[in-house]
Amino acid sequence: MEGMTLEKLAEVIRTPLPEGMPGEQSFSQVAVSPDQLTPGCLYLALDPSQRALALEGGAAAVVAAGGGAGCLDADPLEALTRLATWYRRRFHTWLIGITGSTGKTTVKEMVYHVLERDGRTMKTRWDQNDDLGLPLTLLGLEWSHRNAVVEMGFTHPGSIARMSRTARPSAGLITCIGSAHLAQCGGPEGLLREKLSITEGMNASAPLILNGDDPLLQRAYEFVSQEIISYGLDNQSADVCGRILSEDLTGSEMEVRYFGKKQQLHVPLWGRIGCYNTLAAFTVGLVAGMDPAQITQGIAGFRPVAHRLQLLHCGEVTVLDDSYTTNPESVREALRLLSLLPARRRIAVLGDMEDLGEIAENAHRAVGRRAAQQNIDTLIWVGEYAPIVEEEARRMGGIRTLTFPDTRSLTTYLQNDRRPGDTVLVKGARSARLEELIEAVWHPERQEQNT
Repeated sequence: MEGMTLEKLAEVIRTPLPEGMPGEQSFSQVAVSPDQLTPGCLYLALDPSQRALALEGGAAAVVAAGGGAGCLDADPLEALTRLATWYRRRFHTWLIGITGSTGKTTVKEMVYHVLERDGRTMKTRWDQNDDLGLPLTLLGLEWSHRNAVVEMGFTHPGSIARMSRTARPSAGLITCIGSAHLAQCGGPEGLLREKLSITEGMNASAPLILNGDDPLLQRAYEFVSQEIISYGLDNQSADVCGRILSEDLTGSEMEVRYFGKKQQLHVPLWGRIGCYNTLAAFTVGLVAGMDPAQITQGIAGFRPVAHRLQLLHCGEVTVLDDSYTTNPESVREALRLLSLLPARRRIAVLGDMEDLGEIAENAHRAVGRRAAQQNIDTLIWVGEYAPIVEEEARRMGGIRTLTFPDTRSLTTYLQNDRRPGDTVLVKGARSARLEELIEAVWHPERQEQNT
């Protein structure tokens, strides 16, 4: 970040400067954990016991609840939010905020590739899309940044609104409304309102970009006053409308109609989800005022994000790695894609879906049914819901099922049941850590599909 004095910091976070602390001293780095600690930084002690460690490590000052010698007395997370909010307002950088139930990270990365064609662009890291990570991202803004792409993930009711007020997006994007977090938000309408709260920090003239095929998002007009720009595959009245011309192992060819014009482009991602993500990125480019040829070039240079529908060639086995996250909507699409891949055996390795609340059992039963209805030979499940999924799949018939209590036992099984020509889908929640299974079973043979 640009340099800031401790006197100005105290003013911004609304706490007195401790007696004897040199107000003219400046800092240009902020740390929130010991591994980030550098001499002269500002240290935000989320863990109060780290105050002394930070001062001994040469921090210019420490922000800690309760204060103390060499410390400013303030809640560290609230201080970080105030600091980032103030800092963001110093820049005229065009900033797009992205949220949604699925596709956020892939869309963020694709949008980044597009906006980089327009000028230097900043983006959030994959692990910085929450109340802590977003403010830290904003503190990385520099005067040379023409654009910024920030991802806003749901952590608790009100979290997206809080991040939006801090980031003040020039435009917002919602990829879709899924089933995750329904219980925490009090049902579908509550979840819709939570996602739409990305507008909290937006000016009235800032546009909101939405997936026009999403049934819940079609109600957005009832709740927000922003101009809405829609994209979609099925909704022919969408502002940006895609039509899939063909699809194969390298992605899809798609024709895009927008504002009376047409553009054909290659989608370097798999299936309908890949086309939706591409339409989202294309629409952001248009809203940012970019030339369609520039946007198309940015999309063409994009490569799949690791662990998100990433096709790997692992010797004589093909792995569809979608191990980073899972929900009912993305599982359906992943199973469909697996059924289309050439294989001697098609194997789905799946783990529990999280944050589904009271719909969890029915959602897992639906996955068992869906897997049995696809062209899949074996369904392997690891996690608490394994018995339910297996029961439903066996009731449907036509598919072999196996269940495992944990990733370790599943890894041992897969290491001993590998056959040439296998195609394996690996998909689960973060808690299952199925990416480690891929590493253990198929590394070092794996190679990313060049698309």
